[in-house]
Amino acid sequence: MPLPTDAELHAVQASDAANVANATADSRSHDAPTIPQPDAEAAAPHSTHAPETAGAHCGNCTRCIGACPTGAIVAPYQVDARRCISYLTIELKGSIPQDLRPLIGNRVYGCDDCQLVCPWNKFAQAAPVDDFDVRHGLDRASLVELFEWTEDEFDTRLQGSAIRRIGYACWLRNLAVGMGNALRSTTLPAEAREAIVEALRRRADDTSPLVREHVQWALEAA
Repeated sequence: MPLPTDAELHAVQASDAANVANATADSRSHDAPTIPQPDAEAAAPHSTHAPETAGAHCGNCTRCIGACPTGAIVAPYQVDARRCISYLTIELKGSIPQDLRPLIGNRVYGCDDCQLVCPWNKFAQAAPVDDFDVRHGLDRASLVELFEWTEDEFDTRLQGSAIRRIGYACWLRNLAVGMGNALRSTTLPAEAREAIVEALRRRADDTSPLVREHVQWALEAA
């Protein structure tokens, strides 16, 4: 399969991120936030049509500020990228700050909670383009399943996806954080907990120091 252009990568990123960000460790509710969906009666803005011009159309709405899991939206139109989950899981190549790891929940690649609560997005339409379809069952995969991918599987299954550009080590790093957060849940079933712990222990001696660090952090909750 030929690699897509940069424009195509950005186009499919939102779709793939939404699918992977909500993958869970065998139990889809653990540490996953409940996100209110945009509706036609949103407090602001009041409109029956999407804006046709660029500019400020938010009115007094602050839904995105309240929905951001890490408080990265510090004021209207102002984002502290250092706290943004999209930055932490995609652009950051090093260690994720420990104080932010619990706030990431089970998000593996990006976030988009701010987009989910934005009233303007009630106008969004499903794209009739195959590139936006779910790939390789990512909407049904558990964190444990994804964590067990080899590097070859990662490269093959994510060929043509924007997710692939973060690299295998960051992929495992992000999954380890999600699994660690699942272990910190008080409602995680024993069977799911055992599967997560076993998967993490199998990577305790990973060749990547980045992966080992985050696996160790995750296992602290075992």
